[in-house]
Amino acid sequence: MKDLKVQFYDSTNMKRYSITVPDVRDGLTQAEIEPIAQSFIGVIVPSTAALDEAHIEESSSTQVFDLIPLA
Repeated sequence: MKDLKVQFYDSTNMKRYSITVPDVRDGLTQAEIEPIAQSFIGVIVPSTAALDEAHIEESSSTQVFDLIPLA
């Protein structure tokens, strides 16, 4: 699974904010991510925040057991 993690920094309040978007497609570029992330400012994160960074986190899991499987 690949998740996009976008981070913002609010220097006025000295706080960091992050937004995670699950299950993103392969090959996302800065040109695709940046305008959307900028649109979060003042809506999802405070208007005093600035876009700091974005990265893709890749994770996987292996089920060891499932004692009560749900149908």
